Amino acid sequence: MIPPDKRWYWIAGTLVAATGVLVARVVAQWVPGSGAPYVRLGGILLGLGGLFIITLGTRRKA
Repeated sequence: MIPPDKRWYWIAGTLVAATGVLVARVVAQWVPGSGAPYVRLGGILLGLGGLFIITLGTRRKA
C-alpha cells in the first residue's frame, strides 16, 4: 500500500508520464514537417520526468 503522504507523487508522476507517452506516440504523428522529432523528444523527456516524480514517492524518510 502506498503511504498517504507519498500518494501525490505517484498520482502526479503517473499523469505526467502518461501525458509524455501520449505526446510522443500520438501528437507527434500530427505535427507536420520537421517538427515531429522535436515533439517526440519532448514527449519522451516528459515521460522520463514522470518516472522521476514517481521515484520521489519511493524514497524513505531519514
